[in-house]
Amino acid sequence: MIEQNSSNQNRETKRLSIITDIILLIPLIIATLIIIKSVDLTNLSNASTEVLSLQVQNQSIEDENQLYIKTIKDEFGINVMYGKSVEAFANRLDAVAQYDAYIINNNLKILYNALKKYPKQVFYMSLSKENPVYIMLVDHFDNNNLALASRNNLDEYRIYISNTEKLERAFHHEMYHILEYYMSKSENNLYRGWNKLNPVGFSYSEDTSTLTKEYVFDENGSNDEEYYFLTRYSKATEKEDRAEIFAELMMLDFYPKYLDKDQKIRKKVDVIFDTIKENITYENFYCSKYIK
Repeated sequence: MIEQNSSNQNRETKRLSIITDIILLIPLIIATLIIIKSVDLTNLSNASTEVLSLQVQNQSIEDENQLYIKTIKDEFGINVMYGKSVEAFANRLDAVAQYDAYIINNNLKILYNALKKYPKQVFYMSLSKENPVYIMLVDHFDNNNLALASRNNLDEYRIYISNTEKLERAFHHEMYHILEYYMSKSENNLYRGWNKLNPVGFSYSEDTSTLTKEYVFDENGSNDEEYYFLTRYSKATEKEDRAEIFAELMMLDFYPKYLDKDQKIRKKVDVIFDTIKENITYENFYCSKYIK
């Protein structure tokens, strides 16, 4: 009997020991679960925050783009388009539509500041909806163009412009083509005496591979040379000649010597702006301060 009681006591002691161990383990298990859950929630929270932050950032840039588009429409009457709304037009011109919100944002800022260089009267054509003007943002042209301007049979004007470091200059070049389209509605022979402003015997050539630097302005060239053109591309057609002059003038940040009164190019400049004054506005353009 004594041996049996002793055995019973031993079993009871072991049972109590196991229970005690379990009781001690429970808080440890609970603590471990809390830590794991906390870590998971923290990671999940961080991941959600990053996604939300990215969404807010993307939404912000899109909102800013839409604000620029609305401002350009309100102030200048010009419609700016990109992405899917440009695809069908771009495909016909060997161009690829622009979708990148950040590139679009940068392009819009450049265009808005470029548009502010014009007197508001220039945009009467678009503000009055007489001749709607569209700026179509594309990523690039497959045929190496930087930009181009077009006019359809409804007298709607479109400027297609790619994402390029020369975006502003390209815009001014094409904007001059738009101005010439508009002015030619009332006067077909705006520049009937233009060829008299070129060297004797000179002919324009649309084969740009044949264009040389002869007669092209060189700031470091001899004072004895006669300059009639600002770039080689100016020698492609008379319309490109005028558009190149206009674009260069709208990009000036100092007075160039080709604007001196005795320069051949200055005579072309005067004809261009006299024609604009007669047909559109007497108000000053950005470059007017250099043309005195």
